[in-house]
Amino acid sequence: MSGIIPHRYSGLVFSTLMALSMSVPMSAVMLIVNGGLGPGWESFLLAWARAAATGFIVALPVASFVSPRIGALTAWLTQSERT
Repeated sequence: MSGIIPHRYSGLVFSTLMALSMSVPMSAVMLIVNGGLGPGWESFLLAWARAAATGFIVALPVASFVSPRIGALTAWLTQSERT
């Protein structure tokens, strides 16, 4: 069974999904910790959207660059084959 996206893009898909799954919840938690929920949900949602977008813009290139190196380091540290 073939996927929706060609296999040659698997690294980019992985990095994108990792960046999204990290930046979106982290931005919400950081906003709550640093600023609280405040009186209006609308202002929180707008701030969260901005923070999540900014976090994703930073996280995607970092995940793309770091992920293969972390995989290699993990394989070396655990003396296993690289996946």
